[in-house]
Amino acid sequence: MGMALHEMIPELILGMAAAACFFLGAFPSVRRASRLTAWFALIFAGAVALFQSGWWHGAAASEPWYAAFGSLFRLLAAGSGMVVLASMRPGAAEEQEAESVACLLSAVLGVMLVGGAADLIILFLGLELISVASYILLYLDHDGPLPQESAGKYFYLSILSSAMLLFGLSYVYGLGGSLRLDRLAYAWAGAAGMPGDPALGAFATVLVFAGLAFKIAAVPFHFYAPDVYQGTSHANAALLSVLPKAAGMAAIIKLLLAVMVGWGGPVWQAALAVAALTITVGNVIALWQTHLRRLLAYSSIAHAGFMLIGLTAAMTYRRLSHHPWDGSGAMLVYLIAYVIATGGAFAALSALRRGGRPVERLDDLRGLARSASGTPRFVAWSLAAFMFSLAGIPPLAGFWGKLAVLFSALDVGAAPSENPLRSRLLWLAVIGAINAAIGAAYYLRVVGTMFFTEEERGESPPVAVDSLPAAVAVFVCLVLTLAIGVAPGGWFQAAHDASPTAARPIVEVFLDAAVLPVP
Repeated sequence: MGMALHEMIPELILGMAAAACFFLGAFPSVRRASRLTAWFALIFAGAVALFQSGWWHGAAASEPWYAAFGSLFRLLAAGSGMVVLASMRPGAAEEQEAESVACLLSAVLGVMLVGGAADLIILFLGLELISVASYILLYLDHDGPLPQESAGKYFYLSILSSAMLLFGLSYVYGLGGSLRLDRLAYAWAGAAGMPGDPALGAFATVLVFAGLAFKIAAVPFHFYAPDVYQGTSHANAALLSVLPKAAGMAAIIKLLLAVMVGWGGPVWQAALAVAALTITVGNVIALWQTHLRRLLAYSSIAHAGFMLIGLTAAMTYRRLSHHPWDGSGAMLVYLIAYVIATGGAFAALSALRRGGRPVERLDDLRGLARSASGTPRFVAWSLAAFMFSLAGIPPLAGFWGKLAVLFSALDVGAAPSENPLRSRLLWLAVIGAINAAIGAAYYLRVVGTMFFTEEERGESPPVAVDSLPAAVAVFVCLVLTLAIGVAPGGWFQAAHDASPTAARPIVEVFLDAAVLPVP
């Protein structure tokens, strides 16, 4: 299951580039070269990851799920890193620019490590690499109104979640007797006769799930998100809404669906409750928000809940044959659509400026679609497309994500079974559908402000686009949002190939003789 050294070229590229950027930060005369170094590293690492994945010539379907899983998260991390880098304004803090881009590269590297981790140590180190890089980026931020407050809140709550996760992983290691994920899966499946009280297994699963719930900002571990997003810049908010959530989802799928086999019973009902609460709390509170980053923070919370619907479905019931609404595959489809739309929305906000200050409140977008300049109108139309995608309106990428997770719950809930508790999945799907309508209200409010209100006439200067890289990122995200919406088949196939529960019973995944010889 582990990767050879030549298969880790994207990770090596990002690691060396991050070290080089930290080194360049010590020399003011060459500090500006760090941004160019970061662009080169992200593009090169993404290109190598795409070449190694085999998707460009159709060879990915023959790979084991964990190889396709690692490739998917490499590409997702590299693409997200490019969008965040484009959103970072060069003149905000020139004296710390090298350190900022180095931390961004480190966070992207952390996502790649989590996606390709073959043991608990690499997985935990990848998560912590993202957290440490995020602390520094939040503190160094000069474009946000309250950078130190944001960094402090995120730091203390992140430390608590890391301790909880590490405590749970210690039980996973102790009960499984190995650090390797394949051998842990064999032990936790019961084939090797896992020692200890079975209650410890349920306790460890709850701790791991709670620790990772912070990474994805799920209720009740979501309290940090609105304040941290509001106090930082658009670029840092984009990073927090994309990279930790992607890594958290990768860790959840690997640990809860591919390692801790057989322990979904005691935990899936908790996952169901957390999913329902997360969707409802995020969407309902977002209805009252007028600060754009705070609104998108609650949006991020709600989308984490939608992804947890797929987790609940995957933990509850696993089919023995292929079906289109696999729970973990639905999570991956949703994650791809969410990352593209959210990254594009923050890039759009980062590209806009009103009199030298960032666009932060809903009223700042008044009449943007009627601007006299063509570029602000393009950003307005793009931002509207991202809002529609997040709302799940066809024919955009977000529609397929919502359809996948809701139908995964319906598929499980309607399946004949001796367990009547599975009917609760039907209610979870209903809650998700109702909340999709609630979420559309505040997304449409953003669109309505841009298209159906007049810009306030007065001393305030008009909104302008003054960041070409951010505008380019908006264009790329818009193309991907439209492309996935019109032709989602390839993306569903990629998610299916990377899903550990799509085609076979989960116990067989790591017990294949080609992966782990059965003793």
